[in-house]
Amino acid sequence: MDRLRFAVTLGVALLMTFGAGCVKPIGHTAQTDIVATEGIERTRERLRDVMTRSPWITPGSVVVNEQNVTFQALGRSRSLIFSDIVKVDVYANNNTFSLDRAGGIVDKIMFSSEAEAREYADLMASLHAHAVDPGASPGTPTPSAPTASTDEPPAATSTTLDPPIAVHGDEPPPAGRCPNCNAKATRPGRCSDPDCGSTW
Repeated sequence: MDRLRFAVTLGVALLMTFGAGCVKPIGHTAQTDIVATEGIERTRERLRDVMTRSPWITPGSVVVNEQNVTFQALGRSRSLIFSDIVKVDVYANNNTFSLDRAGGIVDKIMFSSEAEAREYADLMASLHAHAVDPGASPGTPTPSAPTASTDEPPAATSTTLDPPIAVHGDEPPPAGRCPNCNAKATRPGRCSDPDCGSTW
């Protein structure tokens, strides 16, 4: 009987200790515009700096390049590909879990503070957005794309405009053309287009 009571008491104590101590993710909405506002090089530099401050990561091992970040953590080499990491959950105990498209945990990194864990989540989210759609981030090596698209419509409309309609006092229309619709004239002073029917 004493053994049963001890087992029940121990079970309740363990349940209260670990059940009540479950750490849940904090509500954090990651910033995805850091590359757009600070540029890709500064974003990579910040990621390298914040990861180097993690007690789990070997100092000097963090290398951030265009597609991924590689580092040594707890004696193992690791690599996180930006386009594969769709979300980073931040927990109240400063742990971060990098998740793939299926919601699977790709990696776990602990930071010294919640602020560092949040910064890591923001930087990874921004680099993911940049990896998926590099043209969406101003400050990347494709600044000509938006300029070209904004310049094209005026050029297209200006080259496809019909010749100006002749108004009294303007120069006469080209010989054999209607001043209103630019259609050929059937005879001098009459338009050949039945919808127009102008005379001049």
